[in-house]
Amino acid sequence: MASLEGSQALPLHNRDIIKDLNGLKHNFLEELSWNLLGHMVSLKRSKLVGGNGIVEAAIAIGSKVRDFQFDAFKGVENLMADAKEIGQLGQHAVTIAGSPKMGAYEIDFGLGKPKKCEVLHITFRIYLADCRDDGGEKVGLVLERVQMSNFSTILEDYLRNIASRD
Repeated sequence: MASLEGSQALPLHNRDIIKDLNGLKHNFLEELSWNLLGHMVSLKRSKLVGGNGIVEAAIAIGSKVRDFQFDAFKGVENLMADAKEIGQLGQHAVTIAGSPKMGAYEIDFGLGKPKKCEVLHITFRIYLADCRDDGGEKVGLVLERVQMSNFSTILEDYLRNIASRD
């Protein structure tokens, strides 16, 4: 087997070989870098597991999004300390990553648009992404088997209740 010399046989290791035809590096670094800081929304467990838990969560997230629109850096100075405190208390922080607005199926690095996009899922993390079909969205969630079963039951009941109101 021939030996690999330098990075000639592996173009992924030589960033001069791969060209940024669509200006993605500029767009992502200029427009998204400030958005990578992350923000926390906290909610009392009693509200979250109550009868209107999903509504309470949506209200809390919506409030944080509105705050973010006016001052994206509000509370960022305490972000790491808050995350550390949650970890020390042994609490689980549910995080949400991704966005359907990123348009993963529209990105073309010169090899054509992707046919399928997948993300490595981690327990207690929620991932949002667009679907290959126009207008669809994917929501990924990983929980342990018992927790997922409980979550599915609660979500199905909630959606059934919403549907019966119409």
